[in-house]
Amino acid sequence: MVYPLLGADYSPDHHWTFQAIFPIDYSIQYKLGKNWRFSLKGRPLKERFRTSKEEPQPRSVFSYSTMGVEANIHFELPLRLECEIFGGYNFGGSFYIKNEQGQQPLYTDVEGAPYAGAHLDFGF
Repeated sequence: MVYPLLGADYSPDHHWTFQAIFPIDYSIQYKLGKNWRFSLKGRPLKERFRTSKEEPQPRSVFSYSTMGVEANIHFELPLRLECEIFGGYNFGGSFYIKNEQGQQPLYTDVEGAPYAGAHLDFGF
């Protein structure tokens, strides 16, 4: 699915940035010095896919939608090193699957769950 993005960011000073990128990301960031950044994010997610012709139910459609929040610590040495540690909670959502004609839907709710992760990028 292709849809347009509409975004805005506002920085009242060099420490704070408020971002709203509709419909995928909303965040408040605080920059501590030139290398550290802390942020709180809200992340809605809506994905819709069609299965391939080789699947057990060929060309069926499935969709998942949810909302989550995340806290994030980010460290960066420009063009050298970037690392990020994050944790959050996904509030759960809904999932459905329909046949090739968009009929015979099966709906289910998905429960919420915490998550955490990290990533590291190294450049040379």
